[in-house]
Amino acid sequence: MVSDPAMRHTGFDSVQIDADARTLGASVTHRLRLAITRGELMPGQPLGQEDLAQRFGVSRVPIRDSLKQLAAEGLVDLAPYRGAVVAQLSLDELDELYGIIWSLEALCVEKAVPLLGVAELARMAALIDEMEREARPSEWYALSVSFHSLILVAAGRSRCVRIVDECRHNVGRYLIERDFFATQVPAWRARNRKLFEACRRRDTAAAIKALDVMRTLSTGQIREHLKATQRRRPAR
Repeated sequence: MVSDPAMRHTGFDSVQIDADARTLGASVTHRLRLAITRGELMPGQPLGQEDLAQRFGVSRVPIRDSLKQLAAEGLVDLAPYRGAVVAQLSLDELDELYGIIWSLEALCVEKAVPLLGVAELARMAALIDEMEREARPSEWYALSVSFHSLILVAAGRSRCVRIVDECRHNVGRYLIERDFFATQVPAWRARNRKLFEACRRRDTAAAIKALDVMRTLSTGQIREHLKATQRRRPAR
């Protein structure tokens, strides 16, 4: 029985942990990462090793290793005598993460746009169409991350893909809060479509401009949302 009530409704019941010792740690880390980035575990929520070990049916060793890995990714805070908690982004951290995202994407767009082939453009078009239909926040955001990753992949920048994905997963948990998502997603859809249209025309300058609009508008809106979230949090 899980002793922490906050752990009881996080979607862990559907998890199938791989019994193979070689992949056990990766399985636990992957599921915990998803629980955080999908908003199943909220910023500031305690992550008791014993509770997690019981839920996954594993020892505390893979749990401890997973928490260390997620701390390195910025998703978990580890503090002496306090244990692990889901990390809360500061405004400075948000600015840093988005600075990394937009800088690397702008670098890759310049190289990728002339290289995009029929298959890549078809996949991008399919993702744009899926984003138009998808109304579930976490599923929509996963599609958006995949769309942007295609540009990074086309540029042949595999390291950029890994870095940007990690940054996007960290900030994404704030974007998928339902009320904020519902008010902002129409504009996000339009901005992604504008970027796609520029890519389809092989218009590098327009693609870079579309990214700059995203950087200016989206980052500002998300920054204000994070500030509002932080103001509300002490009253909970």
